[in-house]
Amino acid sequence: MTLPKIAQKLDDARRDVAKLTRLQDARNRLASVEIEYDAAVAQADIDAAAKAVAAREALMAGIVDVTVSDASPAAAGGDLLSRRFAITYTRPTYDYNTRTSPTKPSTINGFSAVPGGVMLFLLEKRPDQIPAAIMALAPDNPSLAFERYAVARQRGHL
Repeated sequence: MTLPKIAQKLDDARRDVAKLTRLQDARNRLASVEIEYDAAVAQADIDAAAKAVAAREALMAGIVDVTVSDASPAAAGGDLLSRRFAITYTRPTYDYNTRTSPTKPSTINGFSAVPGGVMLFLLEKRPDQIPAAIMALAPDNPSLAFERYAVARQRGHL
C-alpha cells in the first residue's frame, strides 16, 4: 500500500473515532442542550410578553382620560343598536402656535371611529365608562362585550 492511501485510511480512522466519541457522549450532551433550549424558549416568551406590553402601552401613550356618553336622540328608544354613543378622550395635541402639547379633549361619535389606543385605554383603564347595555352582552369581559356589540351591529340584530 502506498503512503497516501495509508494516510487516507489513518484520517478516516481518526474521524471515525471522533464520531464514535461524540456519539457515545450524545446522551449527556442531549440533556444539557435540552436545558439550554428550554431556557432560551422561556426567555423568548418573556421577551415577547414584554414587547407586547410595551406595544400596548405605546398605543395608549399620552391618553389621560376617556368618557362615554349616550348621544342618542329621544326617539331612539332602549334598543342598543339604535343608540349612539359619544366618546370623548383627552390626550396631548400639538399646538403649532405655541409649540407645546397641551392636553385637549376630542369627541368621536360611535365606537367604529375610535382610534385603537383610545379603545384599548377604555377597555383596560376605564371599563367603568363602558355603557351598561354593552357590558350586559358579556359581564366581566369588556373585550368580549365589544366584540359581541360589533358583531350585532354588523348583523343588524342582537
